[in-house]
Amino acid sequence: ELVVSGSLIMLGDVVWNGGTITGSGQVEILSGAELHAVGNPLELETDVDNRGTITVGAGASLRVNEMLECSSGAIIDLQGDAIVTVQNAGNLSSVGTIRKNLGDDEAAILSSSAEFSSTGSLRVDAGSLWISGGSLRGTIEIDEDAMLRQTNDTAIPSVNSEGDGPFVIGGNVTIGTYASQIVTFRPLEPLDVDHRPFDTM
Repeated sequence: ELVVSGSLIMLGDVVWNGGTITGSGQVEILSGAELHAVGNPLELETDVDNRGTITVGAGASLRVNEMLECSSGAIIDLQGDAIVTVQNAGNLSSVGTIRKNLGDDEAAILSSSAEFSSTGSLRVDAGSLWISGGSLRGTIEIDEDAMLRQTNDTAIPSVNSEGDGPFVIGGNVTIGTYASQIVTFRPLEPLDVDHRPFDTM
């Protein structure tokens, strides 16, 4: 367990291979620095200001229990079957880039009862990315050989979707914020149209 009572500033590459980061202080990942999260599970119980890169490696499970804020230019890089769970009082807010970058497996961002929002760029460059819960704005880009899957109580207030890979929607997904709003997806694949997989405002 690492207890942060003041400011923990990351200037270069740091490897986190297990355990808990906790405390009343704040972790700052500066531009150009990278936190490699490679353990399972990894408990994040202190606030993090990410201005660099957080890489969640294949097989790693990162649990966000406090505020994880990614500013413009920051990156969250998910590899292989990496999992990020936003839980309890957790809040993952990104105006930077969230990307699934390496591996054919499905990575995941799960947020059933906590806060997750992406208002920057969401990219799926390889394999697939599953998002459960939260809110998507900004841009989405899905590579031809990749897939984005969105389920459960998820909102897409507005988005610009690009790329040739499928965007698969299932569960209670709300698209738009007002009547007659146009939100364009290409391509879009509802999982089961007979069971009303998504709602539009």
